[in-house]
This record gives sequence, C-alpha cells and structure tokens, in this order.
Amino acid sequence: MKSFQHVNQSFWTRGSTIPGVISLLAGIGVLLSPLFGVEASLKIWLVGGIAVILGLLILSTFSGVEIDFDKKRFKKFDRIAGWKFGQWEDLSAVNRLDVIQHEYRSSNIPNGVSPTLSGVVLVHKLVFLSSDQVVLELDHTSSQKATQSLGKIKKGLRLPV
Repeated sequence: MKSFQHVNQSFWTRGSTIPGVISLLAGIGVLLSPLFGVEASLKIWLVGGIAVILGLLILSTFSGVEIDFDKKRFKKFDRIAGWKFGQWEDLSAVNRLDVIQHEYRSSNIPNGVSPTLSGVVLVHKLVFLSSDQVVLELDHTSSQKATQSLGKIKKGLRLPV
C-alpha cells in the first residue's frame, strides 16, 4: 500500500507531551531511588514501573491523517501505543488540491500554570476539493512543508500538477 501520513501536531506542541515527560521522569526517579539510600521494595518497583509505562503510553499517543493512494481513501486516526483507530473514507471524488493561508488570533486562558500568550497564528492548509466542496484539510506550520506535501499527494493521487 502506497500511503502518505500526516501528523496533526509536532512532538513538542501536543498537549500530552508535558504530562508524558513528567510521568516518565518521575517513574525513572522512583526506580532509581534505591541507589540513593531508599530501601527497595515491591511498592517502589510497582509505582516506578507504572509511572514509566504510563509516561511512554502518553508520549506514544497522537492523531493524524493517513492517505491510501492505491484505493484513493483517507483515514483520520488516533494512535495509541502503536494501534491506529479510525474509519476509512472515500477520496476518489477529489479533483483539486490547493494550499491556502489561514490566519487567526490565538490566546490561552489564564490558568496559573502556562503563560498567558496571545497572538496571530498563520497556518498553511492543504485543502482537498471536490467540486469546490472541502473534503479534507491538512494543517502545516510552514508554506514549504505544505508545498512538499502537495507535490507528494498530487503525485500519489495522480492529479495534474
């Protein structure tokens, strides 16, 4: 199966990265605590092991879109611990791809933990069109990445360049 995979966000901008790293580091710290004078016990191994496993599970969770060029279909998926969950949808009606720029104002709600930043965000969207109807959108952080994806997908779907 010839395919294209697009991950919705990069590793460090996903919301689950910080809790995953914290859980992983806490688990490693608990597992290493017997080296610093704490008596090793089953509780320490269980708590540390569960925290490490939970951290790895959180870090391996993400979502995206997979495009199957052979069968002209796509799947919006969630990936958890290596397994993808999602339904295939038809892509055969797509006759045009475009890259557009979308600008919006982003702001965080003050919560006492993360900085309250706001500003204008520019997203480059790769839009799949069927008779001027949007079938699918893929967000990219730069126009270069969006243009690279556009070329690969047009070639894979055998659309005119």
